[in-house]
Formats: sequence, C-alpha cells, structure tokens
Amino acid sequence: MQISESIYVERMLAALAGFFGIVATLLAAVGLYGVMAFRALQRTREIGIRMALGARRADVLKLLLGEMAWLGAAGVGIGLPVAFVLSRFVKAQLFGMAPQDPATFGMASMMLLGILLPAGLIPARRAISGEPVRALHYE
Repeated sequence: MQISESIYVERMLAALAGFFGIVATLLAAVGLYGVMAFRALQRTREIGIRMALGARRADVLKLLLGEMAWLGAAGVGIGLPVAFVLSRFVKAQLFGMAPQDPATFGMASMMLLGILLPAGLIPARRAISGEPVRALHYE
C-alpha cells in the first residue's frame, strides 16, 4: 500500500503520457490521410488520363502507394535522427531503459508505416474507383 502510494504520481504521468501518445498517433493518421487524399485529388486528371490510355487499376494504385511509401520513408528518415538527438533530453524520465533504445525506435517506425498503409490506401482506392471519362472532366 505504501509503495503504491509513493509511485502514484509516476503512474499518473505514465498514464497521461500514454494517452497523449494515442492522441498523437490518431492525429498522425488523420494528417497522413488528409495529405494522401489531397494528393490523390490533385492527380485526378492524371489518373483519368492514365486509365483512359489503358493503365490497369492495380498499376495506378501501385503508383499512388509508391508515392505514399516515399513520404513515409522521408518522414522516418528525418524523424529518427531528430528523435535520436532529442532523446538525451528525456534521459532522466526513462526508468530501466536507454535513451537511444533501438527496439523503441524500430517499433515507432513500424507503427508509423503501419498507420501509413490504411491512411494512403483509402484515398488511393477512391481515386481509381471512378470512371476515367469523369476524371478527365474534373475541374
């Protein structure tokens, strides 16, 4: 009982940090979805031309998902070194864990890429689902 009361503040801070981590993940997913939806909307005419000229839906989907993969790789490529440098400043808050823990950085990267797939797949599938003629008349 006494030990539980003595670490109450630390447990509350950990719970609060976890909550804000979940909120940040949701915001990242919504932001990635918005960027990908905007990029797909901008390329509606191009997608229509490609499909009218005979490109298969799978090829166009692969093209859009490839762009999404480049955006994700750029985000991870920029974010990992920045996180590596800034992790030294939170060293005092980490109990039983090294500030530059490779497993944590790997999990965070995999989670971002795991969020990126559905966030990019939904607008990409919507972009290729329309008729090419309608896409050519867009705008």
